[in-house]
Amino acid sequence: AGGEIAANLDALYAYISGQLLMGNIKNQPALLEEAHALLTELRAAWNAIASKQATDSVDTDAPALQRVSA
Repeated sequence: AGGEIAANLDALYAYISGQLLMGNIKNQPALLEEAHALLTELRAAWNAIASKQATDSVDTDAPALQRVSA
């Protein structure tokens, strides 16, 4: 249902999972650090989306709240 975005996220998660696996198998901290950096960026993006949705929801509800309290 998510189309291209879902496919891209799936590929990114698969890549990160592979980096974590190989980093652990080969004991290569650089691969683990890369996975950590990617997940940190992804988390920040999800948080920004959630924050924007919360802000948009408040902005959408504001006129209705003003009418009720007036």
